[in-house]
Amino acid sequence: EETVKFILNGIHDNIIQEKNLYIYLIIIAVMGAVIANFSKLLQGKKVAETAFYM
Repeated sequence: EETVKFILNGIHDNIIQEKNLYIYLIIIAVMGAVIANFSKLLQGKKVAETAFYM
């Protein structure tokens, strides 16, 4: 039981210390998903070809 508490406290302390890193990773993942879905939306349509010539 004491070992489990020690491990959980270690995980909690790590999350507190690296909070900004985790936030940045989540933001990057969300931005990547948005860009990927947006590119799929334009794929195979004339919009992409028209934008190329503009």
